Amino acid sequence: MFKLVKNEWYKNFFRIRNYVSLLFILFFSIITVLLPTFFSSQYTTGSYDKDNWKEEVQSELTALDKKYSEADKKYESKLQSDPESMEVMILESEKNEITEEINRLNYYLEQNIMPVSNNNLYDNLLSVTQMTGLITVLITVVAVSLIADEFSSGTIKLLLIRSVSRFKILLSKLITMILYILFYTASAILFTLVISLLMSDINSSSSYVFSKGIHNFMHENFYVLFAQNIVTQLFSIMMVSLIAFSLTVIFISKSVTLPLSLAIYFMAGPMTMFLSQFTDLTRYLWFANWDFKQFLLPFKHTQGPLIEGMTLTSSLLINVLYCIPLLLITFYFFQKKEIYN
Repeated sequence: MFKLVKNEWYKNFFRIRNYVSLLFILFFSIITVLLPTFFSSQYTTGSYDKDNWKEEVQSELTALDKKYSEADKKYESKLQSDPESMEVMILESEKNEITEEINRLNYYLEQNIMPVSNNNLYDNLLSVTQMTGLITVLITVVAVSLIADEFSSGTIKLLLIRSVSRFKILLSKLITMILYILFYTASAILFTLVISLLMSDINSSSSYVFSKGIHNFMHENFYVLFAQNIVTQLFSIMMVSLIAFSLTVIFISKSVTLPLSLAIYFMAGPMTMFLSQFTDLTRYLWFANWDFKQFLLPFKHTQGPLIEGMTLTSSLLINVLYCIPLLLITFYFFQKKEIYN
């Protein structure tokens, strides 16, 4: 089995599409690190001195209170003279931004945690989970190619004439697909880590502060939070890639299974939202349970479950219940597949 998996790995690793995939991951890792620098709030402060950070935060809070008072006076004045103007909305947004930053800094002071700038290591690493879509697309291409390329090139016949069962051949391809999921995810983490160490602030403690609602904050151990999100990301990608893998075994044609698999993935969210308006039974659909971020911090406070009543445990169970029959069908089809000259 090890030799089969090794053979499948090398057949795909040295192809151009693998290098292109890694370049895509590198590019998005760079974007992930640079975006907070260009799109941070004007009221969010930068780095603090480790020895005097409390004094610096207090000074910043005093300055923010003054800015809030000035913005509030302008807001009240404009509200009386022209309540429908765009300036009223801009001033209201400015007040909310200042309030958010004041509450954030006060929370850091209360919890005795040194603040970091918008562009910091923890935020950047956690944003790797936002690359789920990209990695899913790349893995879908790998999953489809593992089967379709063998049939289109005719090399599947060379595999089947060996004294190795069809079960082991297909299992080796499935294991290879899982290894590529781990490889691409690890690459995204490594690229983001290296770039962040060069260009971002390094968090001073293991505590990660995040918003759990409007002007409301909490903190958790970053490493536990990061591990939970990465594991659930891997599971989500695996479910989608398994569908692509199975469809390819059944239909063989890459031109059919690749766009079909991607269509299923990208339409999953909109279809879930649409169907949930008519019935609560939508929660039992497979594609409604792919995204586990909705159940985990920090996303569950800002996003929440797609459908009320959904939980992490129920979603895991539903995925397993769909996954097992699909695997059985996939291996059955491969065992019975006719190989033509």
